[in-house]
Amino acid sequence: MRSGATVDVQQNEAALMRAVEAWNGGDVDSDMELYAEDIELHAGTYDFPDRQAVEGMYRGFHAATSGLRLDIHETFGDGERLAVRYTVTGTHTGDLMGIPATGREFSKRTPTGKVFDTDTWKVPSSDWCFARILPDVGVGLARSR
Repeated sequence: MRSGATVDVQQNEAALMRAVEAWNGGDVDSDMELYAEDIELHAGTYDFPDRQAVEGMYRGFHAATSGLRLDIHETFGDGERLAVRYTVTGTHTGDLMGIPATGREFSKRTPTGKVFDTDTWKVPSSDWCFARILPDVGVGLARSR
C-alpha cells in the first residue's frame, strides 16, 4: 500500500463494481487497469504468476465463452480487505485453454477474497477456480497428488 494511503470498504466495493462492469462488458483492458502490476492469480491447479498471464487468461476466457457474466451476491470487508461471493455464468463456445468448445452452459457460485491497494486490485491469492467450471462443460480432470 502507498505510504499514508488509507482504504475503506466503500472504495474497495466501488473498484470491484468497476471490475465487474468491465468483465461483464468483455472489456479486458478496462478490467486490467484495476489490477496491480505485481498481481498473481491462483486458480485451483492453474497459476497465473504475473499481470501478462492473468490478462492472457482473461482474454482467452472471454474468447471461449458467450454470455460470460459475473453476478455479485454479497461483499463484506474491513479496511483494505474485501471478501466477495459471486456467480460466474456463460456458455463454452470456443477453445478454452486447449479444451474444444462443448456448447454447454456453466454456472458456478464462488466465494473469494480480494486485497486492494487503494483503487488497484492487489491479489496475492484467490480461489477463483477455473477447474470448478470444467465439469459443467463436460470435461473431467485427473488430479495428481
